[in-house]
Amino acid sequence: MEHWSLADIFTIITAFQLTLLSAVILTSRRPGRLSQHLLAAFLLANVFLLLQFELISQFKPVKLGVTPFYFLLAPLLYLYVQSLLVESFRLKRIHVLHLIPFLVMAAYSLLMVIVRSGEKNPGEWKGIVHLESTISYILLDVLIIYYLIRIFITFFQYRREIRNHFAEVRHISLNWLFFILMAFMLMWMTDLTSTVISWLGMGNRELFRLLALISIMINFVFATILVYRSMDQSWEQTGIIEATKYVGSALSDKESAGYAQKIRALMEQDKLFLDPEISLKELSEKSGISPRYLSQVINSKFNQNFFDFINQYRIEEAKRLMAGTVRKELTILEVMYNVGFNSKSSFQTAFRKYTGTTPTEFRHRTLN
Repeated sequence: MEHWSLADIFTIITAFQLTLLSAVILTSRRPGRLSQHLLAAFLLANVFLLLQFELISQFKPVKLGVTPFYFLLAPLLYLYVQSLLVESFRLKRIHVLHLIPFLVMAAYSLLMVIVRSGEKNPGEWKGIVHLESTISYILLDVLIIYYLIRIFITFFQYRREIRNHFAEVRHISLNWLFFILMAFMLMWMTDLTSTVISWLGMGNRELFRLLALISIMINFVFATILVYRSMDQSWEQTGIIEATKYVGSALSDKESAGYAQKIRALMEQDKLFLDPEISLKELSEKSGISPRYLSQVINSKFNQNFFDFINQYRIEEAKRLMAGTVRKELTILEVMYNVGFNSKSSFQTAFRKYTGTTPTEFRHRTLN
């Protein structure tokens, strides 16, 4: 390489950052070792992708299509998301199937390098290489779209199911996952734009260099922020759950009714809903009912998910405090905290849902 371009410099820096972060993740003692290993694998695949594009391509005797490591990113990202959002997720032999596109492309690329390395006139392969490149990019884009759909389905299932497990979802943050996902999508869309322009016979060398630089810069910003925020505990995904299924449940109607009575007593007598951090797991421990049966009873006997079940009790308590003659001196904010809410917006939304009015309007009406 005669000189270092801006793209070269940022590629090396990004690769170094991602390698360093992968080493930190792999040596970390935090819980969730499987998720850490999958994240490190995703980052290292990105490193090899960068290096192969930037360095190995400089010395390959014959240009090939898409680098095989590109076929690793989407499957690894999907497995990482699964390991975080699905509590029972474990790597199994069947998950090796996710590596098949990468292994096939790697084997084919290696074979082509061997076959074509002795050719004195590489130009003879130009048409075939162009066809290979077109087919490999189409396969790659289909693969990425497939995994993105599966990832978003997992997100939506998680967001729907999480209300069966937590009464306060404001602290359940998916920022870490969304950041990684958005960075990956931006890089892919930039590369896809370059590919489409090339297929249409538009653009010039400077435009393709600019798009390549943009993709590398996105990767650089991604790596820089990851390194900077990797030690921030508040940025990590929390609230990992497993979807509850009631098909084939052994819980009888009589047992379900008894559990419902026990749950109601805990709410009305012990007022467990006042705990801002109350969760399905904690209520399960207090009641002695398994989380699975507890969720089933709340859904079937009270016709609510856990989130709505707890918040309805909180709103009834808030109404009692605001309407009572003894504690009228409490501000609405104090009432909010006293009944277990930590977020003003959550309190306002829940209050309007169960009363049809705002806390301020309710207090004004009761005082008059």
